Amino acid sequence: MLLSGAGLELRSFPYRSSTWSGRIISVSAPKASAIAIRHAESPARLRTLAPSSGPFVAVNGGFYDRDGKAMGVVVSDGTQRRPWSRGGGSGVLAIADGAALILHRDEYKRRFADKRPAQALQSIDRLVDDGRNLVRQRGGMRRTARVAIVIDARNTVSAIVAFDDAAVVASRSDGLELGDGVDTTGPTLWEWGALLARGGDFANPAKTALNLDGGRSVYVEARLRTDSRKNTHFRIESPGRTINSVVIHGSD
Repeated sequence: MLLSGAGLELRSFPYRSSTWSGRIISVSAPKASAIAIRHAESPARLRTLAPSSGPFVAVNGGFYDRDGKAMGVVVSDGTQRRPWSRGGGSGVLAIADGAALILHRDEYKRRFADKRPAQALQSIDRLVDDGRNLVRQRGGMRRTARVAIVIDARNTVSAIVAFDDAAVVASRSDGLELGDGVDTTGPTLWEWGALLARGGDFANPAKTALNLDGGRSVYVEARLRTDSRKNTHFRIESPGRTINSVVIHGSD
């Protein structure tokens, strides 16, 4: 356990396989309405997209283009910050009517043609649908640190982060610093989809899962109250930037 409080548990699990060895970080939302999307106009460190008060755990969000603009739809607290885009990725995380959904981009466009969800984030790409890994295995797939949003059969929403031990360049009591190894070590996209579909100690098997930006954009930011009622921080930072974040709010 890295941090616990305010109805949230930020957990860390060792992972070993024949292709990579590292850690999996996970946190589950107490309810779908606890999830919010935060957006920046240009790439920034995650700490600038974190809430200024209250307990939370946040991870980096979707991808951005060469102009530093978010790729695909972004809705934050009912306001559309970026439009839907066919090139923005095949999947969209949507929070609407108290429920969390991971939809194909075309289904999202149909379902929300006449209304807007409370929160939405389009990303590249859907990893799991109906419990099945959607990623095709092929030779030469890139290894990198990964982030995903997972919804299981009980409709529990979790943020999952994975990185290789070789990517860690500094370890402190309040966090980790990841270096250039985030771009060359960790699971392939196929391994990532397979791992999430299978599940484990870190989370139940995914019913649906959406990949978020990885590599140099991998971030975790957390501030949780402990039993002593003091705010406790934990941070994982990479060398790059992110354009938006997925925030899971704890109870005040």
